[in-house]
Amino acid sequence: MSEHITSIPVMLNQNKYNYSEVARLLNVHRHTVRRLEDDKDCIHHIVVRGRLMIETRRSLDDAVILAKDPNYYDLGGSDAKADTPMQEP
Repeated sequence: MSEHITSIPVMLNQNKYNYSEVARLLNVHRHTVRRLEDDKDCIHHIVVRGRLMIETRRSLDDAVILAKDPNYYDLGGSDAKADTPMQEP
């Protein structure tokens, strides 16, 4: 089975640049479609099987996000306890 992968610029071209129709197909706001219409190389987004997937964070933010994530320590972070419920003995 092959995946159906596309982008917002391609979908806009297929739907005669109707932002409302593309937004309805992806179940997002028109402003989201407008914001991503120039991303022709799919650097910040991709559409897979009708689902819009967008970039949500930068690599510089990873340390901040991991530090705030309550599950970070359960997944074996640097300050993890020796025996946590998520880790195998």
